[in-house]
Amino acid sequence: MRRKGITFKQILKWFFIGLVCAVLLAGIAERIHHFFSVHIK
Repeated sequence: MRRKGITFKQILKWFFIGLVCAVLLAGIAERIHHFFSVHIK
């Protein structure tokens, strides 16, 4: 039985992908911020 629209699994999948991306971006931003604060002073 196929339904059109968004399934719960899709929501879960995209939420997880978004979460991973957010964590990676936060880690990268933290490193860049640390790098600049060390090298500019």
